[in-house]
Amino acid sequence: MLYSKDALEACRQVLNDVLHCLRDYEDRFYLIGGWAVYYLLDRPDRTPEAIGFAGTEDVDLAFLVPMVELEKIMKRLEKHGYQRSSSQRMRREVSGRTVIVDLLGGKQEVKDSFTFKRRISGATLAGEVIDADISVANLPACLVLKAQAFDENPKDKDAYDIYYLVTHGGAEDGDTACEVKKVLKHPFVAEGVKVLHVHFGKVEGKGLRAATQMLSRFEGRPAKVARAMARGSFSRFFRGLGKGVNY
Repeated sequence: MLYSKDALEACRQVLNDVLHCLRDYEDRFYLIGGWAVYYLLDRPDRTPEAIGFAGTEDVDLAFLVPMVELEKIMKRLEKHGYQRSSSQRMRREVSGRTVIVDLLGGKQEVKDSFTFKRRISGATLAGEVIDADISVANLPACLVLKAQAFDENPKDKDAYDIYYLVTHGGAEDGDTACEVKKVLKHPFVAEGVKVLHVHFGKVEGKGLRAATQMLSRFEGRPAKVARAMARGSFSRFFRGLGKGVNY
């Protein structure tokens, strides 16, 4: 696993804590990043192997507020024990672990058209209980946002997330292309798919290489098996969108 159980639990508590602190803002942000991936892959029939990798040590929230309001939000979090580490980044120490909270800019059209509601329940750092429905980036949006992040700053974990979303996203494994195809005409999705194809639809793509390496490194797959898994999933995905690959 990429993250230990303790690291995930610490991050989950921070997520719950932030949501509780900002409950009056719940209509003005949506969850993105690693936790969005986690909740997208969390199905009743999901095996531990399919979701065991998922998770994060960060909390990423996309806000629909002006910078002046975001400043108020950060000051509120500071009063609740969070420390500011950069202009839009907070951090919190939990059981000797540092959890990062990124307060990012969001888009109204993404929240309106590309999110779903998810009930988040659990204990906060203060021992209170959060039980709220929050907006989470849906499968097409999560893929696009991950593709944009990888394009701007290639990270192996983002490539790994993209591989698992393509492979296991949707109500059933293999449904991802169908879900994306439904909204492919939307400019936000169309541009994102172009970026995905550059990095994952070509044999020389950085994303394809990174996903293959992650399958080998963290799952112990033989190189040939990892390569076949990555190429198989991405070729099926792009074929479902009417796009070819060169591998």
